[in-house]
Formats: sequence, C-alpha cells, structure tokens
Amino acid sequence: MNEMLFTLNDLVWAVTAVEALLVAALVLGLPRRLESQHVWLAVFMCLVALVLSSTLVVWSGHLVGSTSFWSTAVVAVLAFGLLAYAPALYLYLMSMSGAAPDWRRALWLHGAPAFLALLLVVSFDLNVDAWIPRNWPRLEPSRQYAVRFVWFLYKCQPVLYVVLCWRAYRRFRAVLEAQYSSLPEWSLRFAQILLIGFSFHWLWACVGYWLGDALSTRINHLIGVASNYITVVSINALVAFAVYGARRLAGRLPIDPKPEAPVKDEAPKRAAIERGIHEQRLHLEPHINLARFAEACGLRPREVSRLINSRYGQNFFEFINYHRVETVKRRLLEEDGGILEIALSSGFNSQSAFQRFFKKFTGMSPSEYRRRHGGAGRDRPADA
Repeated sequence: MNEMLFTLNDLVWAVTAVEALLVAALVLGLPRRLESQHVWLAVFMCLVALVLSSTLVVWSGHLVGSTSFWSTAVVAVLAFGLLAYAPALYLYLMSMSGAAPDWRRALWLHGAPAFLALLLVVSFDLNVDAWIPRNWPRLEPSRQYAVRFVWFLYKCQPVLYVVLCWRAYRRFRAVLEAQYSSLPEWSLRFAQILLIGFSFHWLWACVGYWLGDALSTRINHLIGVASNYITVVSINALVAFAVYGARRLAGRLPIDPKPEAPVKDEAPKRAAIERGIHEQRLHLEPHINLARFAEACGLRPREVSRLINSRYGQNFFEFINYHRVETVKRRLLEEDGGILEIALSSGFNSQSAFQRFFKKFTGMSPSEYRRRHGGAGRDRPADA
C-alpha cells in the first residue's frame, strides 16, 4: 500500500505526451491551407505521444495486468509507434523540401516494419510480461525469438532514418537556398531541434541495445530512462518553440522540386535579370524571394533559377547576397556611415549573415576591406 501509483518519470512522460498532442493540434489548427508537411508533422507528434503513453503503461505495471488482452494490445501499440515515428519524421522533412512520396506508397514502403511488428506482437501474444527483457528466459522459444526480433527492429531501424533524415534536411536547405535570399531561420531551427534530439535518442538506444548483454540490469534501465528523457527534452523544446513562433511553425514554402527545363532565348532573359539587379535594385529588398524577383523581371521562377545556375554558377541565395556584398563594398568606400548600418540598408537582415557572406566573397572582414581600400570611414572605429 505504500507503493506510489505513479513515479515522477511517469508524470513527466504523461505531460510530454499531452504536449506532443497539443503541438499536433496547433499545426493542424493554424489558419492556413492544410499541406503534406503539416500532416506529416502532426502524424509524427501523435506517434511520439503514442510511444510515450504506451511506454508509461507498459513499464509502470499499474494500469494493465501483465497477461490480459489489454496487455497485448498496449504492447502492439507501443511496437507500432516505435517503428513508425522515425519514418514519419523523415517524411515530414522530405515534404518540407517538396519531395515526400504519395501517402499510399509511403504507408507501405516506410510503414512495413511497423506493421510487421504489430503482426508479430498479436500473433505471438507478446503481452507486457513477454515484452520486458528480464522475463525473456522464461518464454517458449517461438515467443522469445519474436520479441527479440521486434526489439532488434525498433532499436536498430531508426539508425537508418538518422541518415535519411539528415539527407532530407540537406535537401530542404538546398531548396530554401534556391528560393530565398535570406533563409527562414524558424523553419531551419525547428527541423534542427527535431533532428538533433531524435538522432541522439535513436543512436543512444541502438548503442544501449548492442551493449545490453555486457551491462548490468540497473545500467540498462538507466539507459532506457535517459533515452526517454532525451525525447522529453526534445518535445518540450519544440513546444516552447511552437508557442513562441506558432504562425511560422508550419509556414508554406513555395517549392517546385521539378527539374528545370532548358531556357530558350536566354539573352533577353539574362538582360531582364541584370536590369532587376542594376536598375530595379531588387537585391536591396531584405525579404526578396525567387517568386517576387521573377515577377518583377517579367519571367517565370523556373527560368530565373535555371539562368542564375547556368550563367552565374550560383543558386538564388548566393546570387542575391553576392550583389548585396557588392553594394556594401561600394558604399564602404564612398560613405562615412557605420558598417552595420550600411549592411542593413543594403538588403541584409542580420549581422551574422552579412559577416559570413562578406568574408566568403572578399576573403576579409568589412572593416579590413574599408581600411585596406581607403574607404570614407577608415578612421572610424569598426562596428562590424
């Protein structure tokens, strides 16, 4: 009678599961047209909630018996969630870059291990008692092989998705650089939080699985608890991020992932792009993107993207920031204003981006450039 019904770990996991569901509801409830990236993010969050809540039920030992029908059912839910949420994260990141497969294809291709685990749990009646490793020696061989195989899948399958997710993230970033002059940091930060937290969680779990036989029961338990707390920390970081930047959380990206077709009559179109830079000064707009630039030049976005790549060997992100740097270089030599002030009025919207691109295109800092070339403000203290 003195045993606590719930431990602190149980309460933390339960609260985090509710938070994950709230993030899913927030994404789906934003006043925007529902798109695939929103759906996959909501699916991922729901699966995280499913994993945390079913883990709570399985390991607490208070909410279901060890051998009842509900005992097998909750293990089936847990096994399915553990093998489904890594593919869901991958499909979310792919959809952010405009390359997520059709949901029917994704269901069968990426969901196969989860459905296999579900089938094994039900077929071999892998209830709570059978799921816990310390009880495996007491199981008959067929059930022991089945539960060991499911554990192998859920501990090792996510490692493959760590690699796939980081590849999808790089694709997502490349697509952004082809579309924007200034990267939307909110989308990138959100994806990074997800990736870093869950990559560490999955790798940690896999290492613990392979070292399990060499470690004591207590150490194995601590590894399992720590793995779940990594999930908890990641989800709580996401909740804070989502609440602070709700409208930016699932913002739509004007992505067209189709391959570029050759551009006909390049000369007049190149001239239109040059006018956009040298006459219309479009690069001075802090939030200029490919669609807006193309519209101002009287061209299609895919034509502009293709010409910038073929003619200048740059993506849109580099092209615009190169011309911003050229503007800053000229103004540093002609004007007596502060360096950061000049940068911000030349289209850059952050000091870090300005410093990075200036160094990339000139090989030196802005203050050094002004000093070396005898700029108007050479005797002023450097402010960038």
